[in-house]
Amino acid sequence: MSFDSIEDEVIVLTDEDGREEQFILLDMIEVDGVTYAILKPLDEGTFDEESEESEFDDDVEEVFVYRVEVDEAGEQQYVEIEDDEEFEKVAEAWESLQEEEFDDEEE
Repeated sequence: MSFDSIEDEVIVLTDEDGREEQFILLDMIEVDGVTYAILKPLDEGTFDEESEESEFDDDVEEVFVYRVEVDEAGEQQYVEIEDDEEFEKVAEAWESLQEEEFDDEEE
């Protein structure tokens, strides 16, 4: 996966019970030298595979943050963040980026 073209990329994650869940990759950010993926559940909106465009319910604010790690085979792994302090740091960084983008759009 290229970090340069992440718009509307569908990520499928498997939980500990073997259930697959689909997410849209909203953003990739780096905090303290670590890469994080900001994901939104696909069932919170719709995704047209042909056009690769998504539409989300703007009232739904739930997003998930995962640390991106690379395994021995060179494959990206999305790791759930269990440390509250790490999660808060990443959430604050992403919110700050969102505010900057919003401010830029208003100008």
